[in-house]
Amino acid sequence: MTNVRQKAEKACKRLVCYIEQKIADGSWSSGDRLPTERELVCRFGVARNTVRKALRALELKRRIVRQVGRGTFVAAPAVPDGARTLIESITGASPAEVLEIRTLIEAQLVDLIVARATMGELRELESILENAERSETFPEWEQWNAKLHLALVAVTKNRLLIDIYEAINLARFRPEWVSLRRRAVTRERRIESNREHRRIVEALKQREPEAARIAMQEHLHSVRMNLFEE
Repeated sequence: MTNVRQKAEKACKRLVCYIEQKIADGSWSSGDRLPTERELVCRFGVARNTVRKALRALELKRRIVRQVGRGTFVAAPAVPDGARTLIESITGASPAEVLEIRTLIEAQLVDLIVARATMGELRELESILENAERSETFPEWEQWNAKLHLALVAVTKNRLLIDIYEAINLARFRPEWVSLRRRAVTRERRIESNREHRRIVEALKQREPEAARIAMQEHLHSVRMNLFEE
């Protein structure tokens, strides 16, 4: 029995080291989804309890975050106390506050995107949008929807802006946020949101900042209307 326990402990440590190495060398970045428990069981030939113990250890070390119904993700890097206070303030904001900030930020992104985006980056935006359009379930669509908005900010190549928006985006995965969006974002509304995203991306591809700005403002107004039934 002792030998079995020792083997399980070694297997757990190997799995922890493997995941930490993947994070350290950049193979898995902040926000990336880890393989499922079943995939890790098959890959390492260990018991599911061993996988779960390794994931719990990583969660306690704040290397990963586990979200019910969504999966396990690489956690954001540790930050200084002052910055953590700001991030906690952002991620603790109400849905209404988050939408206000998003409207201020995203409606003004288009000039930077038009000026800095390569055609390859614009095609990548379109590819993400196409994945959202093909999504059949809310969780799948929500993943691509969030990725599209993050990609829009990333194209600006402004690191500070990207960091701020990533913190804002974390608020979307708080339980009350997920519950609100799951109730409000019906299949019909997902289809309409895809159309709105399509107008934004098409305007950016045409290098038309004013059209993209209007499309973004209309999209965020629609998001507010759907969430709060205004």
